Amino acid sequence: MTIGSYVFGPNRLGLWIIPNANLTDKLIHVLPRLRRANVIPNLTDIFLPPEATIGHKDQCRVAGFFVHTYDVVHSVDAVTLAKKMIAKRKALGTGAIEVDLEGAAVQPDQPALNNYIVAFVREVRRTNPNLPVRLNVPPFKGYALPAALIRDDPNLFVIAQAYFGNQDGRCSEADVILDLLDWGIPRQKIAVMYGVLADRQPTGDRVYALPNPEYKPLLTGSVFSDDLLLEAGLLP
Repeated sequence: MTIGSYVFGPNRLGLWIIPNANLTDKLIHVLPRLRRANVIPNLTDIFLPPEATIGHKDQCRVAGFFVHTYDVVHSVDAVTLAKKMIAKRKALGTGAIEVDLEGAAVQPDQPALNNYIVAFVREVRRTNPNLPVRLNVPPFKGYALPAALIRDDPNLFVIAQAYFGNQDGRCSEADVILDLLDWGIPRQKIAVMYGVLADRQPTGDRVYALPNPEYKPLLTGSVFSDDLLLEAGLLP
């Protein structure tokens, strides 16, 4: 088993933590509440934002979670972002890295998204050949992903968002997975990112979008985000 297959395996479920003005106090409030049965009972991993410090990593580990880091593509180029994420991981002593590619997935996104991913992975692999890396992509972007690279790199994985934009609407998890399969991504390389809330169309009302409690232990992949759990009233 590769490192990535363990970190992103079928028995792992992560949560993205969104930064705020006082991340330390936020984690003090959030972390113990995540173990409640009605929240995410099988949660194993925390993904910290670029603003996180060693102290924040330690808070998560003391709470019993594996800890990783994420970053989001805005206007920075692939090589610069890769170097930034590697430096942050080294400074914190965390595990895998996950890059949110939504900012690079604008239309027309092929070959732009493909080229961005290839350049990002190439830079990471230049110094970290075995680091688990996960590409976080919007739904139905399989046509724009470098399928051969993902297949051939044993520690490169994909997680597809099961929602549009800013939780503008919920997608079928099965359809999101099938899209990636259709474009040649192996099933064992695929995970789903669940949004806690979604906008109900056409009214735009916010509704709870995670499965019912009895199905939550079946979740794998990641959940977005602690802020939405708070908005949903699950972390009082």
